[in-house]
Amino acid sequence: MGSDLKESITSDSIFSEIMMLRTSDARTIVLVEGPEDVAALEPHMLSDHAFTLPTTGKGILLGAVELIDQAKVERVLAIADLDWTNILYPPHVSNNLIYTEHADMDITILKCPMVITRICWSHCDAGRLKSLLQRSGHSSVLDLAVVFASAVGALRLASVRDGLQLNLRKFPVHDVIDLTTLAPNLRRLAELAVQRSKNVAVSVADLEATVKGEIEAMSVPLRYCSGHDLIAVIAAILKGYGSNAGADALSKSIHSAFSCGDLRTTSLYLRVSGWAELRNLQIWSC
Repeated sequence: MGSDLKESITSDSIFSEIMMLRTSDARTIVLVEGPEDVAALEPHMLSDHAFTLPTTGKGILLGAVELIDQAKVERVLAIADLDWTNILYPPHVSNNLIYTEHADMDITILKCPMVITRICWSHCDAGRLKSLLQRSGHSSVLDLAVVFASAVGALRLASVRDGLQLNLRKFPVHDVIDLTTLAPNLRRLAELAVQRSKNVAVSVADLEATVKGEIEAMSVPLRYCSGHDLIAVIAAILKGYGSNAGADALSKSIHSAFSCGDLRTTSLYLRVSGWAELRNLQIWSC
């Protein structure tokens, strides 16, 4: 989607589109944040009962939910990424809104055990990878990837919470992975963050100390990870064990590997089903 088109999409325009659709389409509309969510969920929906509508971002999605609730529009459900909800800000409350159980949809998919197993078997030398996991003490590539992705998550959290205004878009996660020590290189992490940003008011040493403190305080490291960072870490790990797939290609493979059986194991499936049953609606084909 082009940047001009994205900028033209607002909560009001999404609401207007829903009202227009309602004149000719009685199916349940499931609002999601972006096209990746559409790719993950729509294949598992009953197409004659429900469909997804991407909104280009959480702020626009939540604004549209407010308008939908105010107008009492029926048969519209929104699914939002959890992100920093309950950590940096309270949840938006609506009977027509469901948050992912993890930070975003990608992590919801990755937490399905068979998805990561299928990806590893199809993209790398499983025998060599098993040796790495044994050395690391982790039972899966996902668990090992969380060690590195949660460090980047701690950096992202500090930047938002402390107003550091660090440029962390397309952050080179692979540059902080050390598979020799099996620990993130926090000094390199801080250096990259400072080098990529303008008018930074924090030193590399102070930023490194802040990130280290956040990591030590984490009770559930996965909660601090984003799906984008996790996939980038997994792609970097697998690349050393026979895979040629970059993060974008791996992301597509992960969505393709997400089956109806996997979806049924998630809390998201149950909560969407519960919302639909209360309204005598059908959404899932599973």
